[in-house]
Amino acid sequence: MDQDELRNRTKATALQATGRRLHLRFDAATGPGAVEGALTEARSHFDGSRVRTFIPILVERRAADTLERIGAARADRKGRGPG
Repeated sequence: MDQDELRNRTKATALQATGRRLHLRFDAATGPGAVEGALTEARSHFDGSRVRTFIPILVERRAADTLERIGAARADRKGRGPG
């Protein structure tokens, strides 16, 4: 296994762990679909980045910010109730 392959596997493992953490943290508030959508958007945002070392951390932060906004908006709508 060469260094590039090892780096890609390490990044993939880190991104999988990121996904698990975000699902545990946000599934109940936003739903698993929202978590997957936020992860996909965050990963695509960093696709062209030249420096790849911190991408899993940056993806997690970006996705968590998105999910916190979604969760807050849903809680706000629930708190207002009907009409």
